[in-house]
Formats: sequence, structure tokens, C-alpha cells
Amino acid sequence: MKIALFVGGMGVGGVTTFVLDLGRYLLDAGHDVTVVACEAGPWWPRLAQNGIPGLLLPPGRWESAIQHA
Repeated sequence: MKIALFVGGMGVGGVTTFVLDLGRYLLDAGHDVTVVACEAGPWWPRLAQNGIPGLLLPPGRWESAIQHA
């Protein structure tokens, strides 16, 4: 199954720890997982370290957070 996990940014904290753990668990279970983020953050390299593909979708210049979502 293809699964996208969305997060605002890969900053240091509990949400990103959860996303990394869940992503790794789902990959190990045979799913196709991609983490989608609005900004990279300091923990962005941890995706590659865990074998999880990541995609950055920064908001456009004139886009509000609501329009971006």
C-alpha cells in the first residue's frame, strides 16, 4: 500500500520521532512510504538514515497556510 505521512517540518521533537518510527515500521511491513514536509528542518537527514523517502512541498510565495494545506 502507498502511504504518505505529512508533517509541517522535520524539527527536533516528538512528532518527528513518531513519524520516523511509524515510517520505519510501515516500510518493514512492506508498504511504500513517503514523508511529505513543508520544510526540511534539522532532522530531515534522519529520513535517509532510516531509508524513508522524503518530499518537500514548501508553500508558494503568495499561498497562505490554509491554501497550502
